[in-house]
Amino acid sequence: MTTVETEHGGLQYLIHPQRLGTVSSLISKTKQRGEDTSVIVPVTGLTLEQFNCPDTFQIIENFNVCDDVWVYGFNETIVILDKGAPHINADGKYPQHRVYGFIPNDGEHLLDPGPYFIYNGGLHQAWRLYPDTLCAFNFGIIPRRLQDPHISVYDPVTVLSQDGIHKAIAVPSRLYYPKPTSEKPLSGVRFVIDDVFSVEGIKTTMSNEAWTVLESPSPSTSHLIKKLVELGAVIVGKTKTSQFGVLHTAWVDVPSPKNPRADGYQEALGSAPGAGSAIAGYGWVDCAVAMDTLSGVMETAEWYGLFALRLSHYWPFCAGMSLACPQLSAATFLSLSLERVRQAAHAATVNIASKEATAPNAIISLTDAFQDGERCNQRRLAAAFANLIEAKLPDGGVEIDLGKRWECRPSRVVKPKETLEVFMRSCAFDVYCYDFAKRHAPFVRKYIEKHKEDSGKLVTPTRPYWDDAVDYIWEEGNAVSDNEYEDHSARLVYFRKWFDEEISTSTSSPGAPIVILPTISGHTSRSRVHSPSQYAPTSQRMQNWDECLSSILQRPQLVLPIGRTWFKSTITNQAEVLPLCASLMGGKDCDLQLIELAAKVMYDHALAMHVYQGRFLWGDVKAWQEYVTEDPEQGEDTTKTMDAEVLEKVKAKSRVEF
Repeated sequence: MTTVETEHGGLQYLIHPQRLGTVSSLISKTKQRGEDTSVIVPVTGLTLEQFNCPDTFQIIENFNVCDDVWVYGFNETIVILDKGAPHINADGKYPQHRVYGFIPNDGEHLLDPGPYFIYNGGLHQAWRLYPDTLCAFNFGIIPRRLQDPHISVYDPVTVLSQDGIHKAIAVPSRLYYPKPTSEKPLSGVRFVIDDVFSVEGIKTTMSNEAWTVLESPSPSTSHLIKKLVELGAVIVGKTKTSQFGVLHTAWVDVPSPKNPRADGYQEALGSAPGAGSAIAGYGWVDCAVAMDTLSGVMETAEWYGLFALRLSHYWPFCAGMSLACPQLSAATFLSLSLERVRQAAHAATVNIASKEATAPNAIISLTDAFQDGERCNQRRLAAAFANLIEAKLPDGGVEIDLGKRWECRPSRVVKPKETLEVFMRSCAFDVYCYDFAKRHAPFVRKYIEKHKEDSGKLVTPTRPYWDDAVDYIWEEGNAVSDNEYEDHSARLVYFRKWFDEEISTSTSSPGAPIVILPTISGHTSRSRVHSPSQYAPTSQRMQNWDECLSSILQRPQLVLPIGRTWFKSTITNQAEVLPLCASLMGGKDCDLQLIELAAKVMYDHALAMHVYQGRFLWGDVKAWQEYVTEDPEQGEDTTKTMDAEVLEKVKAKSRVEF
């Protein structure tokens, strides 16, 4: 599909290819004057009611306030969006404006007011082009057909930014979308989607060159993406995933997304760093959706300081996707706003969530989950936040040591002989690796055959080139036998049942207790100037079963940025801040109850439920919890290495408030 770009008011625009109708009176007048009808004319579309309203100029002025696509200059020409192509007499009321009637191509759908372009006599939507300065996107995408959510074919945006350096991402005017309704609760909400989702007409890259070259554009769109579009969401682009979704992979085939937090040189961590960079760095994106497997997307949310909800495991959301490990995967929403995450989760699950979901009755602190010495700040934050939640729950707080409870299982239960650590040590990771290897075996065979065709007998490849972390997963998966896979899968089922029966029922009141989980936030700075291997072994978090509880138990998990850690940056040579997050796991299918409890607690204690884009999370406003962390380079207390001026700033902002 051919697209046309233009500039207006110093901004870059894409003219959507679909012709919505004809401005016949303009064509005839242009021809009479002997002028070129292909000239691009920016116009403002108004309904006949708005045009005849005494406050028409105020209506147009409001466009500039509530929309980032409409700018002054669009209002020099007005097109009346009416089925009947009304006769307009505007000489008295609008002597300084050119006003034209409009004949729509589709009489069933009325056009919404907003900015448009007249091109070759036809009316087209105006989509603003933003530069992807953070390298967050694989590409922007636009729907081939407007006003029909049941046709889910898209085309990539192939335009570069005005300076020619970055990809350009197209977004439509917010004025095109009416207020949310029960049928379309996500009307006009701009979404970015992780690269793992299939979109008809668009390639899936997996951040791997061999995959990108071999795979054709997707023939269909994932079920969840179709559902979001039907609910009114606007999909503006596909963001980068870590290579094949594996944690801590190097960016060998595509440029790494840039993390806008702190000094701008922090690692792009987690399995959905492109989504993290887009949400944390761009004000023109509202929400992201990704597929979390073994806490990969949770890590992205924690590191970027974003609100995120990993949904319970709903099989319908996996339809139309080739997931590496479906039983450990779940859809996840990320945003700068807790309310935006709640809105997306409610819209997506309202018709499929269990009717038996209950409100939380207690908060469980796992005493063996925060033993890592590096997590002192995280431990303090978790304890403080748990104290706030306890007061809202009938059974308050409960401390549980999973290992000890495992040893004390009742005699009626057939006990595996191993300790919990031994029993669970590698089962989730091995199941993931086995599924990963099976899922990608056809791709590897296809690559080998293709390579043989191209090079004959000169070269005999054994696999595509991919990152060492991916290769480790591949080799581990091929080493797991079918019997071992069945055994590990059975262990996961047993553990889920044990947790449901022994841990979730350890409180007296009816309801589903929530569990406070450890996060990676609050650790030392991780600069992308250095290799990721300096900070974590390959796929370390994916191998730690106790850091992936929500994936194993198929339960919802909520990430809340509620604090900051101050550190001395070797890049800017001044004090910088990293997000500090709390993480909660809810009961099975209790997604909305979990987020509603968190929202109530945060509201009652005046905790910010919205974070800023860019470098700082709350600007100059003090966070609920602030700490000073150790210098990542020196391994010493930051207060010992900072100069006097910076030290005073950090001391002033490092008080802990409970």
